Amino acid sequence: MTQPVELPDCWKIVEAVLGKVRTAYLFGPPGTGKTHAAVLATGRNDVIVTTLTDDTPAAELRGYDVPVNGQFAWRDGPWVQAWKSGALLVINELPRASLDTLSFALAILDNKEVAQATLPSGEVIRPAATFACIATGNEPPDALPDALRDRFPVSLLIDALHPGALDRLPEGLRGPAAQAVAEED
Repeated sequence: MTQPVELPDCWKIVEAVLGKVRTAYLFGPPGTGKTHAAVLATGRNDVIVTTLTDDTPAAELRGYDVPVNGQFAWRDGPWVQAWKSGALLVINELPRASLDTLSFALAILDNKEVAQATLPSGEVIRPAATFACIATGNEPPDALPDALRDRFPVSLLIDALHPGALDRLPEGLRGPAAQAVAEED
């Protein structure tokens, strides 16, 4: 019989908090399972995951016109899809966002009572009641611009690998994976 695994404190807090807040920022060393937690800890099935780079344009996340049968038609990007449908939006590597994307993030993550955006198509949209966002990054919240940091009333340091993550790896990889996460560089 498998013995229950004691969770590190950071994971106890994650399991207690995620799913109860509209927005949260998870930060800590690479490979500790921040994205894994963001996707699974809330128990939601309606999850849209995006990963940002320095070059990710806001237009890719907002939406764009695409050719359809010789004409152009608007297609919502993943952030707008999450907003409209009320899905959980997971934003990986938020501190790496371009200025263009950070500006759009401010609108998407604004207080739900006042949040709205006008798409290039002219449509005015507001977030659905069940919209939530969990963002991740390796940098602490202080690395985020003040206005964006203010959009995350909950910031959680993930500084230990989730024990269950190791159990899902083949036995021969468990030791090297644990060692890689334990190393500072």
